[in-house]
Amino acid sequence: MKIKELIPAQWGRSEVPVRRTMDSSPLLDLQRGMNRMFDQFFDDFTGSRFPESARNVYPQIDIRETDQAVEVSAELPGLEREDVDISIAADVLTIRGEKRQEKEEKNGGVRYVERTYGAFRREIPIRAEIEVEKVNAKMKNGVLTVTLPKKPESRRMARRIEVQ
Repeated sequence: MKIKELIPAQWGRSEVPVRRTMDSSPLLDLQRGMNRMFDQFFDDFTGSRFPESARNVYPQIDIRETDQAVEVSAELPGLEREDVDISIAADVLTIRGEKRQEKEEKNGGVRYVERTYGAFRREIPIRAEIEVEKVNAKMKNGVLTVTLPKKPESRRMARRIEVQ
Protein backbone atom coordinates (compact mmCIF):
# COMPACT_ATOMS: atom_id res chain seq x y z
CA MET A 1 0.00 0.00 0.00
CA LYS A 2 1.32 3.43 -0.95
CA ILE A 3 1.39 6.22 1.63
CA LYS A 4 -0.61 8.47 -0.74
CA GLU A 5 -3.57 6.10 -0.48
CA LEU A 6 -3.77 6.76 3.27
CA ILE A 7 -4.15 10.54 2.91
CA PRO A 8 -7.86 11.54 3.28
CA ALA A 9 -7.52 14.39 0.79
CA GLN A 10 -6.96 11.81 -1.96
CA TRP A 11 -9.98 9.61 -1.14
CA GLY A 12 -12.77 9.65 -3.71
CA ARG A 13 -10.73 11.38 -6.40
CA SER A 14 -10.85 9.85 -9.80
CA GLU A 15 -7.98 9.78 -12.23
CA VAL A 16 -10.36 9.45 -15.18
CA PRO A 17 -10.24 12.55 -17.42
CA VAL A 18 -13.50 14.37 -18.13
CA ARG A 19 -14.92 13.50 -21.52
CA ARG A 20 -17.44 15.41 -23.53
CA THR A 21 -20.41 13.32 -24.63
CA MET A 22 -21.49 13.15 -28.23
CA ASP A 23 -24.72 15.16 -27.66
CA SER A 24 -22.87 18.05 -26.06
CA SER A 25 -21.89 21.09 -28.07
CA PRO A 26 -21.09 24.72 -27.27
CA LEU A 27 -24.50 25.82 -28.59
CA LEU A 28 -26.31 23.19 -26.50
CA ASP A 29 -24.35 24.31 -23.42
CA LEU A 30 -25.35 27.93 -24.14
CA GLN A 31 -29.02 26.94 -24.49
CA ARG A 32 -28.94 25.02 -21.20
CA GLY A 33 -27.32 28.00 -19.48
CA MET A 34 -29.98 30.38 -20.84
CA ASN A 35 -32.77 28.01 -19.74
CA ARG A 36 -31.26 27.83 -16.25
CA MET A 37 -31.01 31.64 -16.12
CA PHE A 38 -34.67 32.14 -17.11
CA ASP A 39 -35.82 29.46 -14.65
CA GLN A 40 -33.98 31.20 -11.81
CA PHE A 41 -35.34 34.60 -12.88
CA PHE A 42 -38.97 33.49 -12.91
CA ASP A 43 -38.58 31.46 -9.70
CA ASP A 44 -37.80 34.75 -7.93
CA PHE A 45 -41.36 35.96 -8.61
CA THR A 46 -42.78 33.20 -6.44
CA GLY A 47 -40.30 33.92 -3.67
CA SER A 48 -40.45 36.40 -0.85
CA ARG A 49 -39.84 39.54 -2.93
CA PHE A 50 -43.57 40.08 -3.26
CA PRO A 51 -45.94 40.23 -0.29
CA GLU A 52 -48.10 37.22 0.46
CA SER A 53 -51.29 39.03 -0.56
CA ALA A 54 -49.95 39.85 -4.04
CA ARG A 55 -49.00 36.24 -4.75
CA ASN A 56 -52.35 34.71 -3.83
CA VAL A 57 -54.63 36.38 -6.37
CA TYR A 58 -54.84 33.08 -8.29
CA PRO A 59 -57.33 30.91 -6.36
CA GLN A 60 -56.48 27.41 -5.19
CA ILE A 61 -58.99 24.76 -6.24
CA ASP A 62 -60.01 21.25 -5.20
CA ILE A 63 -61.88 18.89 -7.53
CA ARG A 64 -63.82 15.91 -6.22
CA GLU A 65 -65.71 13.47 -8.43
CA THR A 66 -68.35 11.02 -7.26
CA ASP A 67 -70.72 8.80 -9.23
CA GLN A 68 -73.41 11.49 -9.11
CA ALA A 69 -71.50 14.77 -9.53
CA VAL A 70 -68.27 16.70 -9.93
CA GLU A 71 -67.63 19.21 -7.16
CA VAL A 72 -65.19 22.08 -7.57
CA SER A 73 -64.17 24.17 -4.55
CA ALA A 74 -62.17 27.38 -4.89
CA GLU A 75 -60.63 29.43 -2.11
CA LEU A 76 -61.64 33.05 -2.62
CA PRO A 77 -60.93 34.85 0.67
CA GLY A 78 -62.13 38.44 0.85
CA LEU A 79 -64.43 38.14 -2.17
CA GLU A 80 -68.18 38.50 -2.27
CA ARG A 81 -70.65 36.76 -4.57
CA GLU A 82 -70.83 39.84 -6.78
CA ASP A 83 -67.06 39.70 -7.43
CA VAL A 84 -67.17 36.21 -8.97
CA ASP A 85 -68.41 35.14 -12.42
CA ILE A 86 -68.96 31.45 -13.18
CA SER A 87 -69.74 29.99 -16.60
CA ILE A 88 -69.64 26.62 -18.32
CA ALA A 89 -69.19 26.05 -22.04
CA ALA A 90 -67.79 23.21 -24.13
CA ASP A 91 -67.07 21.05 -21.06
CA VAL A 92 -64.95 23.76 -19.41
CA LEU A 93 -65.91 25.41 -16.13
CA THR A 94 -64.62 28.99 -15.94
CA ILE A 95 -64.31 30.87 -12.66
CA ARG A 96 -63.22 34.48 -12.97
CA GLY A 97 -63.27 37.48 -10.75
CA GLU A 98 -61.39 40.44 -9.41
CA LYS A 99 -59.94 40.92 -5.98
CA ARG A 100 -59.95 44.45 -4.60
CA GLN A 101 -58.82 44.68 -1.04
CA GLU A 102 -57.76 47.74 0.92
CA LYS A 103 -56.49 47.81 4.47
CA GLU A 104 -55.90 51.05 6.32
CA GLU A 105 -54.47 51.53 9.78
CA LYS A 106 -53.99 54.80 11.63
CA ASN A 107 -51.63 54.97 14.55
CA GLY A 108 -51.33 58.46 15.89
CA GLY A 109 -49.93 60.64 13.12
CA VAL A 110 -48.91 57.66 10.99
CA ARG A 111 -51.19 56.26 8.32
CA TYR A 112 -50.56 52.83 6.80
CA VAL A 113 -52.48 51.74 3.68
CA GLU A 114 -52.12 48.39 1.92
CA ARG A 115 -53.98 47.51 -1.27
CA THR A 116 -54.29 44.28 -3.20
CA TYR A 117 -55.78 44.23 -6.68
CA GLY A 118 -55.82 41.49 -9.24
CA ALA A 119 -58.02 39.70 -11.70
CA PHE A 120 -58.01 35.94 -11.99
CA ARG A 121 -59.42 33.31 -14.31
CA ARG A 122 -59.39 29.56 -13.81
CA GLU A 123 -60.54 27.16 -16.51
CA ILE A 124 -61.24 23.62 -15.33
CA PRO A 125 -61.90 20.92 -17.96
CA ILE A 126 -64.83 18.68 -17.03
CA ARG A 127 -64.45 15.17 -18.43
CA ALA A 128 -67.93 13.87 -17.53
CA GLU A 129 -71.21 14.70 -19.25
CA ILE A 130 -73.08 17.01 -16.91
CA GLU A 131 -76.59 18.39 -16.61
CA VAL A 132 -75.94 22.07 -17.27
CA GLU A 133 -79.41 23.13 -16.10
CA LYS A 134 -78.81 21.69 -12.62
CA VAL A 135 -75.38 23.19 -11.92
CA ASN A 136 -75.37 25.24 -8.74
CA ALA A 137 -72.82 27.34 -6.86
CA LYS A 138 -72.60 28.36 -3.21
CA MET A 139 -70.24 30.74 -1.47
CA LYS A 140 -69.60 30.43 2.25
CA ASN A 141 -66.72 31.80 4.35
CA GLY A 142 -64.60 32.64 1.30
CA VAL A 143 -64.98 29.19 -0.29
CA LEU A 144 -66.88 28.85 -3.56
CA THR A 145 -68.35 25.38 -4.18
CA VAL A 146 -69.71 24.55 -7.64
CA THR A 147 -71.65 21.29 -7.96
CA LEU A 148 -71.96 19.83 -11.46
CA PRO A 149 -74.44 16.89 -11.50
CA LYS A 150 -73.65 14.15 -14.00
CA LYS A 151 -76.14 12.95 -16.59
CA PRO A 152 -77.64 9.57 -15.66
CA GLU A 153 -76.13 7.85 -18.68
CA SER A 154 -72.61 9.03 -17.78
CA ARG A 155 -72.76 7.73 -14.21
CA ARG A 156 -70.68 4.67 -13.60
CA MET A 157 -72.64 1.57 -12.85
CA ALA A 158 -70.82 -0.38 -10.16
CA ARG A 159 -71.14 -4.14 -10.10
CA ARG A 160 -69.52 -6.59 -7.74
CA ILE A 161 -67.53 -9.31 -9.50
CA GLU A 162 -66.93 -12.57 -7.74
CA VAL A 163 -63.40 -13.92 -7.74
CA GLN A 164 -63.20 -17.61 -8.64
